[in-house]
Amino acid sequence: KQYDEKIAYDEYMNAYKCLALAYRKNKEKFIEYIDQSIEYAKKMMDKKTFYYLLGLKSENLMRFCNSLEETLNYLKKAVDYFNRGNLKEYAKTAEMVYYYLKAKLHWINNEYKLALQMAEKSLELSKYAKFPNYLYSPKAIVADAHLYKFYILIKDWKLKEAINELETFLEHYEEFGSHTRKYKFFNYLYEGLKIMLNDKYSLEDASKLDELRREANNYNFKNLCQILYLITSYITLKSRNLDDDEISKNILGDIVGKITGKSGGSKKLY
Repeated sequence: KQYDEKIAYDEYMNAYKCLALAYRKNKEKFIEYIDQSIEYAKKMMDKKTFYYLLGLKSENLMRFCNSLEETLNYLKKAVDYFNRGNLKEYAKTAEMVYYYLKAKLHWINNEYKLALQMAEKSLELSKYAKFPNYLYSPKAIVADAHLYKFYILIKDWKLKEAINELETFLEHYEEFGSHTRKYKFFNYLYEGLKIMLNDKYSLEDASKLDELRREANNYNFKNLCQILYLITSYITLKSRNLDDDEISKNILGDIVGKITGKSGGSKKLY
């Protein structure tokens, strides 16, 4: 009888877990079913499965969060549950995503060096993580690490080195994200900055900037449109021998400021 009861609990536990996953996009039903599954794991006194289900619950509740801070709290709980159940691969995967999103939060807050540090931690953990998960592959982490390096460098006015990092970011990101708004935004920005750093300017450069601005406007990239207008002003001064060191420096300062968020720039870029 005890054996039959344990089999019944196991079947109920798995059935409710499957129901929870089937309704993972419906918060109320997901919680209802995953809690039932957790209850049966508790009755079975199956510690490993019990903590696995608690971790699974926390991971899936991420999708209903309204802020990165809230998402990170759920991930932190998931890591703790998986570790308590000695589920190392699940724990490493959740921890990897935690640091990946922590990096994004630092980036949003203009803390670029901290963002890079978190991305590097995430990348280290990716060696032990299971893919795909929240992330398609470790390439997403590698790409964003180069993006954070771009911000670190451009903040220090190291424009050529910064553009090289942005180019590397695009090369990595193109493999899996060329259709995204994120890729479009930074590709248009890269093309504009590349023109700005030319030694000489032509009518084709001005036309290219107009084209980039139209494309950016189609995507409603308002901050980017402002940056491209500033770049147009900069190359116009340079190409018509109207260059004034102070004016050019002020324009460059505005461009860097809008990219890094220091002069009205926004991280709601794409």
